[in-house]
Amino acid sequence: MDWKENKVIAIGAGAVLVLCIIMIVIILQPKKTLVMLMSDSNQEIFTGKVPNGAKFPLLNPKTKMMDLYPASKVKCEKCGWEGYVITFKKPGEPVDPRCPNCRAQTIYLRSIK
Repeated sequence: MDWKENKVIAIGAGAVLVLCIIMIVIILQPKKTLVMLMSDSNQEIFTGKVPNGAKFPLLNPKTKMMDLYPASKVKCEKCGWEGYVITFKKPGEPVDPRCPNCRAQTIYLRSIK
């Protein structure tokens, strides 16, 4: 029995081929990580899935500007201020986060879990 003669076998083989192609496309998608992002221009906070190895800044969906950077929620141990600060802008150039309230150095900021 040949697949050209039996349409059920041909349809089944075609369906298996299509499913294999779909699975390969899904598997080859870049892995994404949930990241807290902060707009550099208006200090707005976003949470989004970012592909591993993404180049910053990312596109802000509201302003359409390239100004989204990774951020961390922090608490100033000097004045008690809690909020978000941008923690990374360019590779090899970590940002020196300071408290927006009292301008304390990085050593006074700690991550909030």
